[in-house]
Amino acid sequence: MTWQTFGFENIKKYFEKALADDSLEHAYLFSGQEMIGKRTFALELAGPIQGSPVNRAALYGEPDLLMLGSESVGIDEIRKLKKFLSLKPYASKYKIVIIDDAHQMGAEAANAMLKVLEEPPAHSLIILISANPQALLPTIYSRCVEIGPYSK
Repeated sequence: MTWQTFGFENIKKYFEKALADDSLEHAYLFSGQEMIGKRTFALELAGPIQGSPVNRAALYGEPDLLMLGSESVGIDEIRKLKKFLSLKPYASKYKIVIIDDAHQMGAEAANAMLKVLEEPPAHSLIILISANPQALLPTIYSRCVEIGPYSK
């Protein structure tokens, strides 16, 4: 697989193996300091998961991808996410949700998100992105596989 994002070599290998083995988890937490490319990598990863080339620009408008965040994520956004995930994928195997700055979720939104993580639809993949994972509810944190800049 050819990647456009520089770095993250161990993480790339991890996901290449998971894709080849069809062993993706239902939820990941991309953690690490601000501006290291967590969101860029999440978008790039969505391409091969969706069965398309690694091309971030082509993903905008993708019917099986929902991007939330960059502002405080509230309960209305989580309701939108739940509705989005309740539908079967349109053109690929997974419905993918990426939540940028997940640590900024309000309490009501975080509790609703916890429900989604506890009982995720079989065809869903959720990627939370946070520079401050300690600010997430411990129960949300525990239901995600953490992928950080030093992951092996």
